[in-house]
Amino acid sequence: MNDTIKNMRPWQRREREEQIRAIALAQLTAPREGFDPFVYIDELELLSPARRRTVENLEATIMLCLGARLRPTRTKQLLGFLREKREENGELAQFTEFDAFLKEAIGSDVLVAHDFAPSVFASMDHDAIWNDLRGTVARLSDLGPGVFLNSGTLLGVTRDKALIAHDDDIDLAFVMKAQDAAGAAREWIELRGKLISMGLFSKEHYNPKNVAILKATSAGDYMVDLFPAWVEDGRVYVYPHTCGELDVAQVLPTRPCAVTGLPVPAEPEAMLAINYGAGWQVSDPYYKFPWAKAKRKFAAFLDAVERENKQA
Repeated sequence: MNDTIKNMRPWQRREREEQIRAIALAQLTAPREGFDPFVYIDELELLSPARRRTVENLEATIMLCLGARLRPTRTKQLLGFLREKREENGELAQFTEFDAFLKEAIGSDVLVAHDFAPSVFASMDHDAIWNDLRGTVARLSDLGPGVFLNSGTLLGVTRDKALIAHDDDIDLAFVMKAQDAAGAAREWIELRGKLISMGLFSKEHYNPKNVAILKATSAGDYMVDLFPAWVEDGRVYVYPHTCGELDVAQVLPTRPCAVTGLPVPAEPEAMLAINYGAGWQVSDPYYKFPWAKAKRKFAAFLDAVERENKQA
């Protein structure tokens, strides 16, 4: 297949992408047994590599993945790429129309969160979640200097005055006593042991390839992600978004959230601007956090966490 595609002229590539898009559309709207989406997904990757993919290529790949419930994270990323391309071309209305079509096709207002057909906060009892979370925060607060609502959860209570409707997990930052990256890494691995002994550690959702994020148990159909935080030379570090950009007074001491009463940073808006950028006040279900950049910023901490984890 590789040689055939290499010898294709540009117009032949575009024609083939349009053909596969028609196949993907038919499979999404009228599924047939025995259909192998990977044959076409692999071909589409060869026809238009990486970020140079055409609109037809992106839409075809997205429909194939949605129809077969494949690669949720990648599908969400491709939806973001498609929106960017449509916006660049002055065709944002076409993306909105495609997005609406997909939601109707799969029968859900949320295409993909951390998985396909997720149980999202729009369908959950928020009061029950906050009540459960108060107990979790209280138990965590006994283990360190502080805990506060973080990332998507902080964004929701600040911008929407509620949990984000299309989100499906709770984010908390755990402030450690450590005063540098090496000490924070050591304390972070020790924290995992404490969570296990307390019955708070969730083995079901824990990713051993990403030990810089811990999973805590919850009383509902959602995850609780714990992110490490520490203060170094008067500056605040919260993996993976805030790397010394905020002064300690902008974060600590925390203050009660007006919506939940749970702790939030002293200046939540300042942290959200760093985490999500200047446009954080506008909802974006296809926002993708720049993980590669974050891992470079926190390289010293991540390397130390890996070393500590191997020795644990």
